[in-house]
Amino acid sequence: MTDIYAPTSHDSINLVELELYHLLMNYRATEGLAAVPLSVGLSATAGRHAVDTHDNIWAQNVTLPEGANLHSWSDAYYYSDHRDPTVMWDAPSRIGSSYTDSGYEISAAGFATIEAALSGWQGSPGHNSVIMNEGSWSSATWNAIGVGVIQSDDPSLEYNGRIYHVWFGQQTDPSGVPIIEGTTGDDDFVATSFADIIQADLGNDTIDAGAGDDMIDGGSGSDSMDGGAGDDTVTYENAASGAMRLSLGGTAGVGGQSDGDVLTNIEHAIGSNFADTIIGSTLANTLNGLGGADLIFGNDGADTIDGGDGDDALVGGGGADNLIGGAGIDTARYAGSAAVTINLATNTATGGEAEGDTFSGIENLVGSQNADILTGDANANRFEGLGGDDVFQGGLGADTMIGHLGIDTADYSDSASAIEVGIHRTGVGGTADGDVLIYMERIIGSAFGDDLVGGGTAPIIEGAGGNDTIIDYGGAATIMGGDGDDTINAGTGADSIDGGAGIDTVRYANTSAVQIDLAAGTGSGFAAEGDIFVNVENVVGSNAGDTLTGDDQANRLEGLYGEDTIKGGLGNDVLLGGGNADTFVFDAAGFGRDLILDWQDNYDKIDLRGSGLTHASFTEVDTAQGVRLDYFNGVSTDAIHLFGASLSPSDIDSSDFLV
Repeated sequence: MTDIYAPTSHDSINLVELELYHLLMNYRATEGLAAVPLSVGLSATAGRHAVDTHDNIWAQNVTLPEGANLHSWSDAYYYSDHRDPTVMWDAPSRIGSSYTDSGYEISAAGFATIEAALSGWQGSPGHNSVIMNEGSWSSATWNAIGVGVIQSDDPSLEYNGRIYHVWFGQQTDPSGVPIIEGTTGDDDFVATSFADIIQADLGNDTIDAGAGDDMIDGGSGSDSMDGGAGDDTVTYENAASGAMRLSLGGTAGVGGQSDGDVLTNIEHAIGSNFADTIIGSTLANTLNGLGGADLIFGNDGADTIDGGDGDDALVGGGGADNLIGGAGIDTARYAGSAAVTINLATNTATGGEAEGDTFSGIENLVGSQNADILTGDANANRFEGLGGDDVFQGGLGADTMIGHLGIDTADYSDSASAIEVGIHRTGVGGTADGDVLIYMERIIGSAFGDDLVGGGTAPIIEGAGGNDTIIDYGGAATIMGGDGDDTINAGTGADSIDGGAGIDTVRYANTSAVQIDLAAGTGSGFAAEGDIFVNVENVVGSNAGDTLTGDDQANRLEGLYGEDTIKGGLGNDVLLGGGNADTFVFDAAGFGRDLILDWQDNYDKIDLRGSGLTHASFTEVDTAQGVRLDYFNGVSTDAIHLFGASLSPSDIDSSDFLV
């Protein structure tokens, strides 16, 4: 016995039943009647009724009561005098199908072929009127149909085991259409003019889906699938193994279940649970990779691409595409595009193939060969700029930014707090936290006090706002401190250093002797060789014998160790020689009121040789910090204030001066 209140293998439509359906529709068309869509509920009803007739009545040798006919079920008899029509009408809902309205059935038995069964109905006025909406059925409009056929050709059974049930209904089935199933052989499918679900099996099948928005599963074998009119989808979600390469452009598939498949007039594709390559057409495609690390190309058209599970790479191509990464670490790629501007945080994109694109679940971006602007979100993003002068703004999250060719920029101007970041090191703080920069030529800091490390492959460093510390590890760097009191640790190479606003300092502590002239804006010697300066107020020299020269601003010049020569120039300067015997040069009147904070009596010298002054030109004033040497230049009083513990005017004599 077969349970007809549970799904059976005949709930779907097989190819024989599909052929009978076409015969019925073609017959209706001879009178100009419209085709009727297959119903999943009525197909289940027809299929289970055929199974019930064959398995539960004929195979069990059940004798029906007198007057009962083929419309009978094993548990509900239908009589020729129609004494209880609800046995027929209510059958779809009684067996639990999705069809909730009344159903009307025509049946035949014993005919050897479906053509013979149709001929039998055509010769019966009562049956023919149902098919053709004639007589008492003229006011009915059929909006649903189901077909059930069993041809067991078993001579031991009544009617040789051949039963044909067709159900009609006026309600459109809210649950849609049934699955049309193939066989293990090489099948020819000709689907309906409505939306169909086609499930082929083994064999090299030929599928003509016809009109309607169809769903096609070619199964195994080298299949030819033509979606026909409508928005059609091919699916490989049931593939058992193997990654595949699938194209909607008519090129034969390679690998997995798609091997040898040729797709025509198919707009959408669903991949397998393996690592697939799916290539769309020039139309608006919907492409779903399902599982596996998929590579999906949308080509032209406004595509919707869903990578599904796995670490997928999505290439939307032309058109305003909707790129959905799904689970995994997913990448949107624009390698073949003109320049793009993409912001994952705001879900916006402009330029080139990115124009109008939207994103969901995308963690990584690969830009074009042109000048791109790529902005991340709060996730850990990975950006690759390829060619062009690209700008990266990673946002929150531990981001990896790879510039490749061009002058590429890591921009942290959006950070809400100070950062520490540089080439080949992991960033700390703000939007730089956890970031790694590779092949990055330019770094822009935040509005706060940052620690920025550049040089080498990152020769351009911009501190922006805040009191920044900038370290140049070598190469011809361009360093801009921006606003704030910045400290710039210069490296080797001919650097261009602009301190910007604020009181800015350039340091050469880790090099051999240097010569720095802020008035001329130039440097020479070891790490300072070829350096040029703008808006730099202070200098810290090396541990060797440096020559440091200020400008007409208030400078702080610090020699560290070594026998340094330090000239403040105009302005009220702060001078420090550091260890060893240092020389402080005052070669013109109007040198301001300078402080020498670490005067070492009997070691350090005051060089007046270019000024025409001598020791006698100064008035010595004893102060709490040391001795101040005052000189009236005719307009104002210049001063050299020597700071030293227990230093007094008597300690200062002509031996402390070079004249």
